[in-house]
This record gives sequence, C-alpha cells and structure tokens, in this order.
Amino acid sequence: MDTKSNGIKYSYGMKVTAVLLAAVCVFSSAWCCVYITKMLRDYGWENLLVRENAKFTDTVLFYDEVGEAADAAYTAKLSGTWEEKRTKEFGTLEEEQNYALQAFRKFRASEETYAVSHFTESVTDASGAPVETTTYAASSTDSSFAYSFTKEGKNYLAGRTSQYSLLFFPETTMLFYYDMTEEEVLQDVERTYTTRLTAERRLFESNVVIATELLSKYENFKFLAVNSATGEAYSNCQAKTPDAFYAMCDTNLDWVLGYTAERGVEYYSDAVSTDSLYETELRNEKYVVLPDFLGNTFAEKGFDVYLCVSLPLTADANDAFYAAQKEFETNTARLAALLFAAMILLAAALLLSIYLVLVTGRVRGVAGVQMSVLDRIPTDLHLVVSWGLAICGFVIAARLLDVYVFQNNATYYIRNVSLLCLGIALLYAAIYVVLLEWCTSVAKYQKAKKSFLLSMLTAKIFLWIFKGCKSLCKWIKNEITKTKNLSKYSIKHLSEKAWLYVLLYILANAAAAILFAANGITLFTLLCIAAVNIIALALVWRYVQSLDRIIDAAEKSKSGESIMDFGAENMPEPLRSLAQNLTYTQEEMQKAVQEAIKGERLKTELITNVSHDLKTPLTSIISYVDLLKKCDIQNTDAQKYISVLDEKSIRLKRLIEDLVEASKASSGAVTLNKMQVNLYELATQAVGEMEDGFAERNLQLVLNEPKEVPVIFADSQKTWRVIDNLLSNARKYSLAGSRVYVTVEQCDDFGTFTVKNVSGEALNIGPDELTQRFVRGDASRTLEGSGLGLSIAKDLCALQGGELKIEIDGDLFKATVSLPLWKAGDLPQMTNTPSAPKIP
Repeated sequence: MDTKSNGIKYSYGMKVTAVLLAAVCVFSSAWCCVYITKMLRDYGWENLLVRENAKFTDTVLFYDEVGEAADAAYTAKLSGTWEEKRTKEFGTLEEEQNYALQAFRKFRASEETYAVSHFTESVTDASGAPVETTTYAASSTDSSFAYSFTKEGKNYLAGRTSQYSLLFFPETTMLFYYDMTEEEVLQDVERTYTTRLTAERRLFESNVVIATELLSKYENFKFLAVNSATGEAYSNCQAKTPDAFYAMCDTNLDWVLGYTAERGVEYYSDAVSTDSLYETELRNEKYVVLPDFLGNTFAEKGFDVYLCVSLPLTADANDAFYAAQKEFETNTARLAALLFAAMILLAAALLLSIYLVLVTGRVRGVAGVQMSVLDRIPTDLHLVVSWGLAICGFVIAARLLDVYVFQNNATYYIRNVSLLCLGIALLYAAIYVVLLEWCTSVAKYQKAKKSFLLSMLTAKIFLWIFKGCKSLCKWIKNEITKTKNLSKYSIKHLSEKAWLYVLLYILANAAAAILFAANGITLFTLLCIAAVNIIALALVWRYVQSLDRIIDAAEKSKSGESIMDFGAENMPEPLRSLAQNLTYTQEEMQKAVQEAIKGERLKTELITNVSHDLKTPLTSIISYVDLLKKCDIQNTDAQKYISVLDEKSIRLKRLIEDLVEASKASSGAVTLNKMQVNLYELATQAVGEMEDGFAERNLQLVLNEPKEVPVIFADSQKTWRVIDNLLSNARKYSLAGSRVYVTVEQCDDFGTFTVKNVSGEALNIGPDELTQRFVRGDASRTLEGSGLGLSIAKDLCALQGGELKIEIDGDLFKATVSLPLWKAGDLPQMTNTPSAPKIP
C-alpha cells in the first residue's frame, strides 16, 4: 500500500496537476490582491479598514465624479462661443501669412548666400572692372557686386527645401521650395490655416455637445459659476448668487463647496472632509487635488465656482454619482471576502509548493534523484536567468498596477473584465512558476548531494584554469624528467620522436656551421654537412615510405580486402605499432562480420524451416474447419467457436506467409522479373480492389490523376505487393471517417507512389522503427496484422533499386515509394538476387 501511495505521490500527473493548481491559486490570489489595492486607492485605507463605517464622499471615486462634473460644467457653460475662442487663441490669416513670408525670405537669402560662396562667377565690364548692382539676397537692401550663377549653383538652388511651422498651429508644418513664388506661399498658408481652423472648430463644438450630454447625467449635482469681474452667473439650477445657492442646498447633509478666485476655498459643508479635500488626488486630472483643479479650471479664468452634491443621493440609474455609490457599496461589502480568499489561495499555493519541493526529482519506479534538462544549466546562470525574469516580471506588473490603480482608462476593459488586472495576475502566476522551477532545482541538488557552488559556470571555469595550470606544471615536470633520463626513455609517439630528430638535426647543422665558420670551406666540413643531411633525408624517406604502406593497407581494409603482410616488422617503432594494430583490427572485424553473417543465415533458415513445418498442420486445421462449417450444427455456441477457429487459422496462415516473405526479402533470396510497369494503372487496380474494404471502415479513398504517367522498370508482382501492403496498412490504422490520399507522379528519375492518412491511434514511434519487423502502429495490438507489411515493402523496394520513405507529423502518416523509371534501352530481365543474407 505504501509503495502504491508513493507511486501516486511521485507520478508525473500529480506533479503537473500540483503545478497547475498552484499557478491557478497564485493567479486568483493576485487577481484578488489587485482588486483590493484598487479599492484601497479608490476608497482610502483609513476609510475602509480603520473607520467603523466607510464614507462614499471621502473616496477618490467620489472626487473623480465631482471633478468630471465640474469639468463638464465649465466646457458646457463657460467655454463661450467659437468666435470668442478663435479671437482669443488664434490670430488672423494676415498675421499668419506675414510671418510665413518673413520665414520664406530668410530661407531664400540663406540659400543664396551659400550658393554665392560656392557656385558663382564675377560680372565685369569691358575694362575688366567689377560691375556694381543690387545684392543677390532677397531680404537685403545693401549694394554689392553682381554674380552669375553656374549650372551647378542653379541646380543646387532648384533642389533646396525648408520645413516651416505655422505661427498659431506650431504642430502643423509646411514645406518651402526655393523655386516657389510668394503668391504660392500665401496660397499654401491660407489653405493650411483654413483647414486647421475648421478642425479646431469641429473639435470645440463636439466637446461642448459631449460635455452638455455628460452634465445632464449628473442629476444629484448642482453648480454655480460667477464671473468675478462682470458678475455674470452660469448655473444648472435656479440660484444666480452664492447666497441663493447656499440657501438652496442643505448644508447639514449635502456636500457643498465654494471656491473663489480671490480667497480659494471659501466654504465647505460638514460632509466635506478637510483631509480628503486636500489629500485625495484625482486620477483623471493628472494627479491634482480638487481645489487645485478648481483653481486651474475656474479661478485662473476669473470665475468663482460653487458646487453641491445632494445627499443622500437620489436613486437614478442615469446619475453617475448614484452609480458610483452603488459600486462603492458593492465593493466594500466584498472586501472581507476578497481578503479571506487571497489568504486562503496563498496558503494553498504555499502548501502545493512545499509538496512540489519535497517530491521533486523523485520518479515513480526509478531509484535516486532524476535531474531534468534545465537542471544541467550551470547554477549561477540558472540563478541569473530565473531571478532576472522574475524581477522583469515584477517591474512590468508594478507598472501595469500603477496604470490600473491610478489611471481610470476604460479602453483596457472587455465586458467588465480588466485586461490590466488579467495581465498582472498572469504575470504573477508566470513569476511563481519561474521561481518554483528554480527552487525545485536547488532542492534536487540538495537531495542528490551535489555541490550547488561547484555546479556554477564560474566555479567550473576556475577549476578548469586550476586543472590546466596543474597539468602544465605536471607536463613541465615530466619533460624535465624525460630530459634527464633521455637515454633510458622509450619514445612511442611519432610527434615526440619527430621533435627529438628535429632537435638533433638542428644541433648537427649548427655544429657543422660552427666548423664552417672556424675552418672555412674544407673537405671535412663539406663531408660533415653532407652526412648530416643525407642521414636526415634517409630517415625521413623511411618514415614516409612506411606511412605510405600503412595508408595503402587502410584503403584496402576500407574496401573489404584482407590485409596481407606489408612489412610491419621493418618499420620504425611508432609506425610499427600502428601497422600491427591495423592488422589486428582488420582481423577482428572480419571475424565479427563472419559471425554476423552466420547468425543471420541461421536465423533465416530457422524462420524458413519453422514456417514450412507449421504450414502442413495449419493446412489440415483449415481443411477440417471448412468441413465443420459445412456440417449441420445447431448449437449457436459451437458455430461461434468454429467462426473463431476459421478466422484465427486464416490469420495464422497469413502471418506465416508474411514471415516467409519477410525472410526472403531481408535475405535477398528473391527472383525479380523486371519489365515496363505503368505505375498509375497498377495503383488504380489496387485502389479498385480495396475500395470495399475502405468503405467498410468508413474511409474515403482519393486517387489523383498524374499529369505525366510514370512508367517504371520493376517487377510488377513485387511492386503490387508493396502497394497492397501500404494500402492495407492505411485501411487498418486510419482514423474512421477520414480520407486516404493516394498520389502517383514522376519525380526526377523515379516514379513515386504516395499514401497519406491520419492515424486513428497516437503515433508515439519513429519512422525508422515502423519499418522494423513485428512493429505495429497500435500498441494494444487489437487490430489484425503481423507488423511485417512495411518491413517487406521496404526490402522489396531496396531490391528493385528504389526506396520506401516514411514520414510522421503528429497523427499524419505519409509513406512514399520511389522506383526507377524505365529508360530507352532497358530490356526485360530476370534477376536472381544473392541468397546470402544481408548484415543488419
């Protein structure tokens, strides 16, 4: 029982389920926490958690509505007419045109100044003196010498342009060309100015309409704005003076605020909290408090403003204050539930995390701690990547939380679901998964008793440097020892002996050079130099000749020839060992090949003999079953038994025939009668014969008609067997109700036959493994078949010079048969393939 419970505890499914549940808990808890944070921001920390009863009038939500109502009142009632706004904020067209002409003339003057200094020639009279005339600069009245522009100067000026911003619409730009006239400039300015002025008017009038519509939705809101200079009053109620406005409001219950241009906050009722008035920032007004907003909106423009919100609010579905109050009441009622849910979900995530840390690395049925692919990453790199991703996630989540909490943007909502809140919760779930993976990796190192520090990349680099220095010191020490015992040292490596010979050669030539320098050209020095070089050349020739014999022997061994004695005993020591090892390797390889051939032959003979011995009793069984089927047997159970015997005996016969066929095909003991074969006709015939079988399994067989009919040079019977095996395979293993596509075409020098179908079972197997013997697509082996069809087809294709290629993409199965095309000059022939078995 304990073993079974441990197996369930360590199972992959339990771990995946725990990770998903923990991630869902973190996601849900983050969702609750985000909503709680937003509520604390909108309704106030003290208002929700410290006070006994939360007040709607002390919330950011309430002040936002007040700010929006006041802004709508100003836009709808105090912004004036379009003509007033145009006269006040935008100049006349003549002013704009004069400003543009000045900019255009400066641009031309600047370009001409540059052109004169680079692309001009002086104009002189008959005596050669310069001619005095007006200046080249359009904006100057000074006198100067005249210039004649060259062709390059004219081309330069013709292509010059300048960007210009309008005076009253600096965000709108125009483009000046040097070749433009002042009339064209004036026309462009007039066209652009008129277009922008029209757009500003449309925007102004649209804002007034929208503000008027918005103000009508504030049924519980009253305001009065008085021009402090003229005394003119604007209001959405009957009051026209401050005293009348205060008298109309219930100052004991209503939220009332008076703000004047001279004194600021003049009056506020008991419902207005001083702390909230100066500490509650408006989300939609760029983080300013309500008095600052009223000062910027009304007081700076010369208006005293008086606001009133009737309390208690009248129940009106269209009133924004009433809707905000209902939202406040609903959210505050579920605050406790959200806090409790967040704590419970975090506790559940913590418990699941502890479980995952405890069972990580343990696999059901496998002893020891199993490390994953991610655990093979150096621990310091793993640490940096995991915590780097987590920190990036925290930063992004904090930015999204700031946007969600402090900016009320409705564009981030779909059907009352906040996309920002969803994104924040998903980020925290992803951060949890990343950190959980890192924690479980650390736990695996502790369980496996592996050093976390030694698994770091930096530690490995330091160890590698340390080992390298240690090996270098050891090598230097060994070289010193070799030098001391050179006479006793037996050199077995060619590189070491080569270094020794090169050193001796250099020393010998150095000695000969010293003799030459001391005694001059003498017969003795010449003989010494000649002897040294002749000995060196002879030694090199001996090594090169021995190496050539070894290379020739290796080439013969690669082609399968046996290596004869090639004088290994007479070679120098390093090459002698190489030659002897090569001979020994070739002999052992030939022995292994012979053993493999012998084993394959015995296996083939065993299959053939057993199959032959099984045929005789099986034939008798089939005959007697046929006789029993003809007998008048009334017992229904006996009839069922006979049907089962008939079915299983025929299946056994087919299996034996397939086994014999597979043995012949794999051993190559097959006679091929090659001729011209129309591959499309052969495929059409096979498809026609098997249509009924496909229809029984509710499969639709689709055969295309090729543009060019391929004619192959192959054995028609063997090719038919290949096609039949592939179609039978598709009939047995295709998903019921799907289509099986058969394609016949000509590709380069081959004719191809392709079968594509969707498997009814999951293909958790490789293409190469499918073509092995006794391998089937259904792991349960509930369908008929021996698992030899694709193996036989592959061997028959190879014997005919073709290929069978299997491709698997998910549940899509594709088999392609490629056989050589018939060429002019190919004559029908009968080929007896070798009977020797192939080496697997």
